[in-house]
Amino acid sequence: MMRYLLFVMMLFVLAGCSAVSKEAVVPTEVPEQPSMTPLESFVGTSSVGARTAIMNTKYGNIRVSIKKEYQAASGKRCRLADIILQNECDFELVFCLEKIGVWGEVPSLSSNCF
Repeated sequence: MMRYLLFVMMLFVLAGCSAVSKEAVVPTEVPEQPSMTPLESFVGTSSVGARTAIMNTKYGNIRVSIKKEYQAASGKRCRLADIILQNECDFELVFCLEKIGVWGEVPSLSSNCF
C-alpha cells in the first residue's frame, strides 16, 4: 500500500513538473508613442504668450504664438495658437492633448489664408 501511495505521489510530481513551460517568456512590446511635429511640440510645451518661428511641412515657415489655454467641452485640455504665414496672413489653430499624451491639431472649419 505504501509503495502504491509513493508511486501515485511520484506521478503527480512528474506531471506537475511537465506542466511547467520551458519556453522563455517573451516581453510584450510597448507601443511607440506617435511623434509630434515641431508645431505640436511647441504648442504642447510652451505657456500662454510664448512665441517662436517654426518650419512646418503643412504651412511652411510660420510664426506661432500661444494665445490661451482652456478646457474643451469634450474634457480635453486645449490651446489656441495664432499662426502667421510668410505672406503675413494670420489664422488661429486649436491643439488638444489626446489620450495618448500627444498634442494634435484640431481640424479648422475655415481660414481666409487658403
